[in-house]
Amino acid sequence: MNIRVAIPPQFTQEREYILEVFFRHYLGLSYTVEYLPEGSEPCWIIRMDDGPEIVVEDHFFSRIPQGRDYREASRIPTTVVRAKLPMTPEEDIPVVYGRPFLEVGAPSVRCGVDIFSSAFFMLSRWEETVLPDRDDYQRFPGSSSVAYKQGFLLRPIVNEYLELLKNMLRSVAPAIQFKKHTFQQRVSCDVDLLRYNHLRKIAGAIIKYRSFKKLKKSLENLRRWKNPLEENMFFIAKLNEGLGQRVEFNIIPLSTGPHDEPINYRSASKRKLLSQLAERGHLIGFHPGFNTSDNPELFAQSVARYRQILENIHYPFSDVGGRQHFLKWSHEITPQLWEAHGFSYDSTLGYADRAGFRCGTCWPFPVFDIFRKKTLRLMEVPLIVMEYTVIKYENLEYSAEALSRFFYLKSVTKKYDGVFTFLWHNSHFETEKDFEFYEAILKA
Repeated sequence: MNIRVAIPPQFTQEREYILEVFFRHYLGLSYTVEYLPEGSEPCWIIRMDDGPEIVVEDHFFSRIPQGRDYREASRIPTTVVRAKLPMTPEEDIPVVYGRPFLEVGAPSVRCGVDIFSSAFFMLSRWEETVLPDRDDYQRFPGSSSVAYKQGFLLRPIVNEYLELLKNMLRSVAPAIQFKKHTFQQRVSCDVDLLRYNHLRKIAGAIIKYRSFKKLKKSLENLRRWKNPLEENMFFIAKLNEGLGQRVEFNIIPLSTGPHDEPINYRSASKRKLLSQLAERGHLIGFHPGFNTSDNPELFAQSVARYRQILENIHYPFSDVGGRQHFLKWSHEITPQLWEAHGFSYDSTLGYADRAGFRCGTCWPFPVFDIFRKKTLRLMEVPLIVMEYTVIKYENLEYSAEALSRFFYLKSVTKKYDGVFTFLWHNSHFETEKDFEFYEAILKA
């Protein structure tokens, strides 16, 4: 089947990027791009072999005056309507750009929802480069995002747009076949802490928690000279092995400041720790320190140390990735650093303060450099939920609502055959509830 997509001749790099993500990466379809003549109706036209076409109205790129950039605060939508239309996978669909209109004719379809520009808005995260909002760690807060303010952060709307596109394609080409995706549970553990202070834990059990159970456990750890932070890593490994899945243990190879615990992974004990996990089939990922996200020199030093650590345990630097410490991210600098140093993927893009679909999708996607207008080889595996986000930042603690939040995000990801990227730190097993929650989420 010959698919041709005609687009206006403005912002061609951005347009071609989102078409590549939708058609080739997500749907597995071959297609060619054509350019509409100047003065044509602003739209995306998908043409099939035998004549039927799908017209998707362009409500974003074509409205930007020549010579202006789309990255302006005035272009961020302040209202996102929920359209009830045929062919959508849910009861309604959020319209970031466009109008609530869908007409199915014979044999063509016209869609007023600008699914391509809306998806580009979510995947590129360009709004985060325009808005000045930052938290205490200089991160863009989820509470400032359009998705959160307009109430769709808990929906993978890019996947919803994709289902709408698939249904429109089926309506004009019933025999069309799409790439199949399978649900995956991608579990990670960011190893931020490995030093265990027995006396501090005993004091905390008495003074802070006033808990005999915590005191008893701390005294037992002291008697056996156990490091629970390492034991937690093996608990995580064993539980996931029983479910037939491996864990990505992301390590900080180099301390770059006070927010990074200095861990000597060149010591015999730490080499043994990593070797045992790797021999059991788990991944040893990269977790560069707090100050690396916008510092090329510190990032390069961290990569060099990471490579040394891998060499010491005979672990290949091949198809490796990881996540930035504290989820620190500079759209202009960080992805370029990951790509330049040979990493295959990153999994930083989830909000620390709000769980959900920061990039609007539960599927990995190639990163687009909005500053240099090019598609990177680096794949982003968006982070869906981190334990600290729900338990601490959203202040749900260990409530039934907290557990439901985890379950809901996992069930939505399953519905769209996506990748449920789930992060739980080895240092966050302080109570029995932590262990109960972790196991329940994995087995849900």
